[in-house]
Parts: sequence; C-alpha cells; structure tokens
Amino acid sequence: MRALALGALAGTLWLQSRAALPPAWLAVPAGVAGLVLSCLLCRHWRCPSFPPWIRAVRVAAIIIAAAALGAGWSAWLAQQRLADALPAALEGRDLQLTGVVADLPDAVPAGLRFRFEVDTALLDGVPASVPRLVSLGWYADGGDLPVLQPGQRWQLVARLKRPHGLANPQGFDAEAWWLTDGIRATGSVRAGTAQRIDAFVASPRDAI
Repeated sequence: MRALALGALAGTLWLQSRAALPPAWLAVPAGVAGLVLSCLLCRHWRCPSFPPWIRAVRVAAIIIAAAALGAGWSAWLAQQRLADALPAALEGRDLQLTGVVADLPDAVPAGLRFRFEVDTALLDGVPASVPRLVSLGWYADGGDLPVLQPGQRWQLVARLKRPHGLANPQGFDAEAWWLTDGIRATGSVRAGTAQRIDAFVASPRDAI
C-alpha cells in the first residue's frame, strides 16, 4: 500500500509540474494501464518464495504503475474541469439561468455573492451551454436584496464572464482558486429579473 500511495502521489505531483496537460488519448489509457498493472503486481507481492531482488523489482514496478495511474487520473479530472468552460461568445450576454443556490451567500459591498448551480441556460430563448457552477453577485442598485438560502431554486437573468485573476508574484491566485472550487464562470444578476421558483430543493448538501 505504501508503494501504491507513493507512486500515485509522484504521478500527481509530476502532472502538477507540467505546463500543459497530456492529450486525453494518452492520459486515459495511461491511467487504465496503471490501474491494471498495479492490481496485477500487488497480488502476492510479499510471497516469501521470491528472492529479495525480485521483490524489490516488483515494488519499483508497483510505484511506476501507480505513478501512471495517479498522473492519468489527475489529467482526466483536470480535462473534465477545463472542458466545463464558458464559451467566449456568451461572455457579457444576458442569459436566463435556472438553478439552485449552492452555498451560504457572502456579504459584499452593496450586495451578495453566492454560488449558483445551473440547471438550464437560455440565450434569447435558445438553450445555451454554460458551466455547471458559477459565482454570481447580486447588488442592491437602490432596491431590496432577497434573502438567499442554500437549496432555493431561482430563475434569473445574469451576465457571465470567464474567471480571471491577477498574476502578481506571491499574490493570491484567484483564478486557480476558482478552478479548484469548480467555479468556471463569474457574473452578476440583472436587476429586476429574478423569480424564486422553489423555497427549498431537498438534497443532503443543502440540508446540512
């Protein structure tokens, strides 16, 4: 188990040091091959009938196979996350979103910011492809703000953009934080366009 854990960690760290992800046609087969080889090599690897050098070679092979598994699995997850991106053509457009408030809102100057899990998106009445999870700001603009709670389902109009952060050395990398948190677009709710559909959509996450 230690060899498996060490190899998987080494593969994941190797991937983190790359400037670009490997293509899917390479990452997925590498991960599958690593998983299969790890399972095969781990069978009876403590067999006392094997001389020490064979056991050492087998441990090294397990580490290499687990590294392929760690790198392939991490690359596949990263590719799935990056694929859930906002198309450039939809930036700054009025999109009608229907979805669920996915966390407790944060108070910001003159408004609220919250995560919104999108169920459907329409552009001029036509279905549009947007990220599953977005971060929205809802600003007072002279009116009253709603009482937002996790689990509420809303229909609203919002303008989205791809998340961007500053690249100052030693500074906070907001774009990386959004990526880690699964947020692939940010935006703001258009005033006077929102309608609450359900007071609570039951789910274990929202109940907690």
